[in-house]
This record gives sequence, C-alpha cells and structure tokens, in this order.
Amino acid sequence: MVAEWERKFPKFSYSIPKHDLSQLYKEWEGFTQVPFPPAARGQEVDGVDLVLIHSKVADCIITYLDRGLLDGERFGVLEDCLLELN
Repeated sequence: MVAEWERKFPKFSYSIPKHDLSQLYKEWEGFTQVPFPPAARGQEVDGVDLVLIHSKVADCIITYLDRGLLDGERFGVLEDCLLELN
C-alpha cells in the first residue's frame, strides 16, 4: 500500500545550498534554548496535541539541517501539521 505522502510527493525532495542554512541554524539554536512551556504539556487546542506538533516539526527541522533536504515523507508530516493547525 502506498502511503499518502508518497502519492503527493513522489521521489520529491527540496534542498538549498548549505551556506544558505546559516540563518536557520542560528534560529534553531535560539529556539532550542527556550524550554517548552510547562503549562502547555498535555494540552490540546481544538484537538491538537501541542507537544506532538512541536516534536513532529522539530524532527523535520533537525532532518533538514542534518541532510540539507526534506524528503517526501517529511513534507507530508509538515503538511499534516499545517492542516491540524488551520
């Protein structure tokens, strides 16, 4: 069975030159220095688990910074997160 993300993003990835990632590295570094708000743990907003969304997006950012690209699966994860938040 073909996953939904495989149909939407077949063999698709997006990459940018590593030198253009410097600002993203700086932003990520700052973001990781701020703890997740304790009051938001275990909370849902309109049925969306804030910790789960946070961890899914963080995984995509870490992957992008490590590899310099996102694969179709992670594009699908980000799309799902956007849909959940809208």
